[in-house]
Parts: sequence; C-alpha cells; structure tokens
Amino acid sequence: MAEPVCTNLTVTPTSVVNGGNVTYTCTGNNVTSWSIQFSTPGGGILQTLTTPTGSVTIPASPTGIYTARCFVNGQTSTPEVCQKTVTNTPNPTPQIDIDKRDANSA
Repeated sequence: MAEPVCTNLTVTPTSVVNGGNVTYTCTGNNVTSWSIQFSTPGGGILQTLTTPTGSVTIPASPTGIYTARCFVNGQTSTPEVCQKTVTNTPNPTPQIDIDKRDANSA
C-alpha cells in the first residue's frame, strides 16, 4: 500500500469576521485519520482538531492571521498544498450618531 499523503486543504472562507464559521476540508490518498492544526504566524499552536471525515466547521477565533495545516495518519509534516492562511478580523464597532441639537430650540 502506498504511503498516506494529504493532497489538498480547502478553507471556506479564507477571510472571516470573528466568530463566523469556517469550513476546513482535507483530502488525501490512503488516509484513515486527519488532524487540522491552527497556529499563529510565529508558529505557536492554537488548537489541533482530529476529525474522522477530514472536514470540520468551527467558529473563527481568535482574531488575527493564522495558518491551518492538515496532517494525515499522525504524520508530523504536510505538503504546502495542505497549508492555508486564514484572516480573522475583529467584529466591527457599531456607529452611533448622536443628535446634539438642543431639544428646546426646535
């Protein structure tokens, strides 16, 4: 049997507002288990999820730019095609308009 290999990682969407759902889907050959790892630009690991199907949908958190990587069958390295960058932006601050006119001058 051929060596297991990750052949692709699809991330939808790749840019999201904090808390929005992101779907990660790994594909590969001769794969029996998948792990998706999330790390900061400096390489710090935020989270690792194991999925029996190769696909998971989770809310994006924390804000910032991070890398998602798909690992198959417990491997510790993965091809470039199985690494994607995700941008998670903060929730927009609501605009509040205040009418400063004097209520008595109307």
